[in-house]
Parts: sequence; C-alpha cells; structure tokens
Amino acid sequence: MRKDVTFILLTLVGLACVFFFMTQNTRFENNLMSCVNGQVSFQITYKKLKSDMFVNFEKPDEEVTTFKIKNLEGQDLYFEHRLSKFRINLGEKIAIETRSGEKLIYKCALKSFKM
Repeated sequence: MRKDVTFILLTLVGLACVFFFMTQNTRFENNLMSCVNGQVSFQITYKKLKSDMFVNFEKPDEEVTTFKIKNLEGQDLYFEHRLSKFRINLGEKIAIETRSGEKLIYKCALKSFKM
C-alpha cells in the first residue's frame, strides 16, 4: 500500500514541477498593435521591440510589409512606410503619421500573445 501512495505522490510532485517550469518559460511571444483613426487603420506585429528588429506592418487593402525599426527612443517607436513617417508612443498608445506636412493621430490598442 505504501508503494502505491509513494508512487502517486511522486507523480503529482513531478507534474507540478513540469507545469511550474512550463509557465516560467514562454516559447512564443507575439505582440499586435492596432491603431485606428476613424476609418483609417493599420496594424503592427512584432516579437520584441529593439533597434534593428523586424516589424510587420499592415494597412487594409495593402499587402503586409516587413521592415526594420528605424529608431526606438524610450517609449517612442519611429519608422517609415512608403511616403509616411510614423511615431508611436507605446506608453500612451498613440500613433502619429506624418505625410507631406499632414499629421494623422491614431488611437492604438496592444494585444500580447504568449504560449
């Protein structure tokens, strides 16, 4: 009887250790930032924000483009796409698009996925 109880307890402790280490080690992380200004919108997908990291940029009715981050200062992310220059404040979740002197201000939302 004691061998059965010992085996069950060791199995439960082993499973608890496995689940603990699985929660501490994320194998996949992806972030999706969606920015909207009225009917105009865009999405950015990235793994981590560092200089020279790749970001996927998507606007409706356009194909997804991948580019490197131009500049990352504090909570501000700067990049260019076609004729537009973008500045995204990650703390306030606001994006500003500058195109030929005009500025569009977007309200953004961030979703993080971890597995």
